[in-house]
Amino acid sequence: MTPPKVLVVGGGGREHALVCALHDSPEHPAIFAAPGNPGMEPEATLLRLRATDVPGLVVWAEREKPDLVVIGPDAAVAIGLADALAKISIPVLGPVKAAGRLESSKSYTKQILEELGLPTAPYRLAHSAGEAKRILAGARYPIVLKADGLAAGKGVVVAERESEAFETIGAWMERGELGESGKILVIEDFLQGEEASLLVLTDGERWMLFPPARDHKRAYEGDQGPNTGGMGANAPAGAPTSDEALAIARRVVDPLLRALRERGTPYRGILYLGLMLTGEARWCSRSTRASEIRKRRPFCRSSTRTSIRSSWPRPGALFRPSGTARSCAMPGRRSAWFWRRTDIPRSRAPARSSRD
Repeated sequence: MTPPKVLVVGGGGREHALVCALHDSPEHPAIFAAPGNPGMEPEATLLRLRATDVPGLVVWAEREKPDLVVIGPDAAVAIGLADALAKISIPVLGPVKAAGRLESSKSYTKQILEELGLPTAPYRLAHSAGEAKRILAGARYPIVLKADGLAAGKGVVVAERESEAFETIGAWMERGELGESGKILVIEDFLQGEEASLLVLTDGERWMLFPPARDHKRAYEGDQGPNTGGMGANAPAGAPTSDEALAIARRVVDPLLRALRERGTPYRGILYLGLMLTGEARWCSRSTRASEIRKRRPFCRSSTRTSIRSSWPRPGALFRPSGTARSCAMPGRRSAWFWRRTDIPRSRAPARSSRD
């Protein structure tokens, strides 16, 4: 029997994790990676195609007829790779461009969360440096500044004082250091609490929950440095519990998927729910895509590895909006897989607002 053929688009750590997980699959697919990296060579055939080379990837897919294409990078989703592959009837794990705005535009995501009445930090939008400075007049610090567009995991600053906030505005909105991504600014209240991340696999209607993860963004010991693309992650995280995670996912995922279907942009891929668990047991969410976990975002590795080798996904079912379930058991034994920075106590978990 001919093994299935899978193309993984991208060449970073998260794509490497996906390649390894696919390689360990009982189906033993033939794996291709575009462009991949040398570390993937034992498991995958590398293609000399950039992740954003949509015409080249479409030509390859038309010729090779892969059974599945898994899209990793944000940029590939943002330029419509899934849309182009869908036109030639190639199955894709990853959202179309319109649904992918959950990641490529933070302001769009915030507006959807508000419309649906889902908990999220209070915020204001600024479309110019002058408007941003007016909004910050008399603001309470720390405050969170987020570039609206894609910024490789570095589009967030937790400003401790006005001078730091104004320097960020100058860099992004006046000097254009983030290009188009920094022309709109999301100014968000700072939330203090314990952070966690949930990943949800969905076909646009049904969904399956992966284990809670936690990543650490800030450099240096004690989280004293600037944000990075990711300093490390662990999964499953200590909080929320599996029951709490399931309740949170049910609260967020069903209305979000329904809203996207009603807009004519059903989301198929992996949703990323960024949570802040506050002292008052409240939480806020920012739903973004995360089969596209950013290149340096390491919890793809921890979540993928834990899911493959544990009793997760929880609770071993695909959930439908009606609440009914279809069996989807995962083989293997329960174990956690950690990648750096696992010695950080829960009490020192970084605030969610410090993340992109």
